[in-house]
Amino acid sequence: ELSMSNRYMAVAGPNTNQWWVYDNVTDEYCDPPVWVLEKLQELESVDEQEALLNTMANSDNNWINDADFRYDADELEI
Repeated sequence: ELSMSNRYMAVAGPNTNQWWVYDNVTDEYCDPPVWVLEKLQELESVDEQEALLNTMANSDNNWINDADFRYDADELEI
């Protein structure tokens, strides 16, 4: 069973060239808000960006639950 600490996983979209968050529970991708993506761009390395997005997604953030930015993983090619 998944713990809440690893429910969300940062994923680099090969088609979209941006970061997404995969929800292991609902099988959905979440499109992070612009301010999150801008914060990631401030970091030098992809590893740092991935680590920060994982931390942000798995902490108490309201944006992760915004239904307007969630997409069925089977229907979206990121």
